[in-house]
Amino acid sequence: MAADEGKAPEDGQDKQKKEVSPRRKLILIGLVVVVVVAGALYWFLHRNEVETDDAFTAGRAVAVAPHVSGYVTELLVNDNQFVHQGDVIARIDDRNWRAQRDQAAAAVDIARAQVQNYTLLSEVAKKNFPGHLMVAQGQLQQATLNQAEAKLREAELNVEWTTIRAPHDGWISQRNIERGTYVTAGQTVVSVVEPEVWVVANYKETQLTHMRPGQKVDIAIDAYPFLKLRGHVDSLQLGTGATFSAFPPENATGNYVKIVQRVPVKILIDEGLRADLPLSIGLSVEPTVHTE
Repeated sequence: MAADEGKAPEDGQDKQKKEVSPRRKLILIGLVVVVVVAGALYWFLHRNEVETDDAFTAGRAVAVAPHVSGYVTELLVNDNQFVHQGDVIARIDDRNWRAQRDQAAAAVDIARAQVQNYTLLSEVAKKNFPGHLMVAQGQLQQATLNQAEAKLREAELNVEWTTIRAPHDGWISQRNIERGTYVTAGQTVVSVVEPEVWVVANYKETQLTHMRPGQKVDIAIDAYPFLKLRGHVDSLQLGTGATFSAFPPENATGNYVKIVQRVPVKILIDEGLRADLPLSIGLSVEPTVHTE
């Protein structure tokens, strides 16, 4: 009797397990079905979207360099200041260049006086010394005046170039001069970042199958997640990033290992920008191209 009494609870538990097991199976099957349907629906809705996180904002940063050398006497801009085309950035001491211009102007005056003198001698030779006419005319056609005038124009340009002006509208960046700094011709003194900004996205080559210029793009900026930017594919670079690197791969040597390449895609921003939030160059971006 004791043995029979001990088996009774176990039989009850087995019966309870048998009743619960089918219910759990149904729940699990239901969950699997929901997951599969949700995954299929997500794939269907996003099947034509191609995205990457290997993307950055890009733009034009124009390096400004003086044409002449000298000490900076005036510095009229500050870091990150917005300037317009033609605004004065800095001025270089122009006293030496003005002196050279004055010397060139004096040389032009002398050359013009010589031309007038030879003109007079030519007229005299026509009347009194016909044999000297060719000599006088040859002296009249000398190139001294042209050379002097060319040097004067160059000297005047040098004086103008002592004033450094902004080549385009934009923000001052990488300012590396101060008042009193000695600068040389061709030395970059500041950079001007232009307002136009676009996106360069490095997509895998396997993502380019259906990508074409003109397709719509949703753009997410990490720095400003609240901005809803929209744009379009402008162009695809005709060369992978590795092709234009400083040390391009030499696939014809050694053992070859296939690596998925990336191709830069230029994306223009059409809408969503705010004037009070200009985008810096080099910000992280996540673009999504709609290839339908």
